[in-house]
Formats: sequence, structure tokens, C-alpha cells
Amino acid sequence: MQRFALLIADLDARTAEVRLNPAETAHGHINARSEPEDELYYGAYLRRAQEILQCSMLPLDLRPVIKQLVSEQNPRVVRIHINRHANQKNGRHTLNAAHGDVRDDPDFLLMYGNSESWAWGSTSFHWTPAVSSGFLKRELFSQLNAMDGYARVNADCSDEEINYIVGQIRIR
Repeated sequence: MQRFALLIADLDARTAEVRLNPAETAHGHINARSEPEDELYYGAYLRRAQEILQCSMLPLDLRPVIKQLVSEQNPRVVRIHINRHANQKNGRHTLNAAHGDVRDDPDFLLMYGNSESWAWGSTSFHWTPAVSSGFLKRELFSQLNAMDGYARVNADCSDEEINYIVGQIRIR
């Protein structure tokens, strides 16, 4: 399988994106214990992008984006599904449906109601086609990581789908 790394830079806007395949189980970016380490893999591509652009790159603060996406209710641009999300109701665990949204869970709403203590560090979303004005034909998974300032999407996403997600992040 071919692997790709793509650098997209808008020098006037002073923005850049590094798009690459996810790290495989075995790759050449080895830590001190002689084990492949994903952070070294991603870091190598970021360093190379900085060398090409002859600049330093600062991660975006994605916390406001995550907070806005979680709080948007009508319409919901994203669905938040947490596998193995369980609540306690009458002593029984219940799991969300396959296409459920954790924001429909009463326990989540109680936790989220105290948003002052909510951590906006990293959240996974499924972008929904229903409110995409025809841009999306299917749900798209993404993870926004505010600590490191990156968005991760599935490798089978088209350029148009990725551009849609990036555009939605930028307008927030």
C-alpha cells in the first residue's frame, strides 16, 4: 500500500495543514526502547513541513471549536458517540445505540450542565450529512485534539470530505 504525506500551505493566510496516513504498527520512528512510537512518526512529518516552509508551526487551540460543536443542538452538525459509554440508572448499565448521540443521555446532560469544570481536551465526532448542504454523503469520523492542535480523520476520506471538516473547524 502506498503511503502519502501532503503539505498544504496558504502563505498569505499563514496557515498550513499536514495530511498523512496514520502510523502503522511497524515504522522507522523508534524510541529509546527500540519500539515504534506514533508521536515520533507524526513529529518527523511536522518537522519536515517546518523545514520546507522555513518557519515554526504553532498548533491551533481547538478547545473553543470542541466546546461549540458539543453545545450546538439545533441543528446538530456532529454526532458524539462514545463506545462503551455507560450510565447508572436503577443500578443497570445502558449503552448508547450504534448511531446514538451521547448528548441524549440524561447522565451526560447532568455532567455537561456543569460546563465550567468540563475538559475540552479531546473529543471524537461523527460529522452528519443531514446538515452539510449536500457536501457529505456519509457520516465522517474525526477526533479533535486540543492539547496538540490536530484533527484526525479516517484514511478513506476524500479531499472534499477533509476540506469540509477543515472548513467547519475554521468557521468556529
